[in-house]
Amino acid sequence: MNRKLASYLPVLALVVVATGCPRNEYLVELTPRGSVIERKLVFYRADGVNSNGVPGYQVFPRDEVALIERLYPAGATKREGERRTATGQFSAVLPADVGGAGSYASLSNSLGTGSFYMERFRGGDDLAGRTEARAARMNQLVDLVIGWSAERVGRGSALRGFAEVFGQGFPEGHEKHELLSVDG
Repeated sequence: MNRKLASYLPVLALVVVATGCPRNEYLVELTPRGSVIERKLVFYRADGVNSNGVPGYQVFPRDEVALIERLYPAGATKREGERRTATGQFSAVLPADVGGAGSYASLSNSLGTGSFYMERFRGGDDLAGRTEARAARMNQLVDLVIGWSAERVGRGSALRGFAEVFGQGFPEGHEKHELLSVDG
């Protein structure tokens, strides 16, 4: 890879992260109605907000729209521009419209009524694995920034000593490991 291009990659990566990217937004509103729960899902794709604070709507992926429409009763999905709303009533198993899994139960006896709801939105059950993968990605990013900084600051600069310290890497338990700490 071209050495000059490689020296700009960390900066480009930070620019991409800082400027944002289009993303799907999901708003879920639940209303218990006895043995069923009414689920109202508002979904759209946005890329930032305009000067009035309104999301910059974009076209929502068709395959996801089709999936959501299959999970709700016929005609239950309404569209206002690029913002859609799907509404339905469900008992026991909730639709996997946002990914993950969910359930609802309503119990009634002589002492009263109680309702229980739980849901996991997307993702998996392996929290330790996700944490390890995130730490590995952060470690790689820190290494790239350290290498880039050492190269840029180290060339004939008054801060050469600073670059040399960063270029040598961090011993176990030093600043780099503090950057990767997840327990506060």
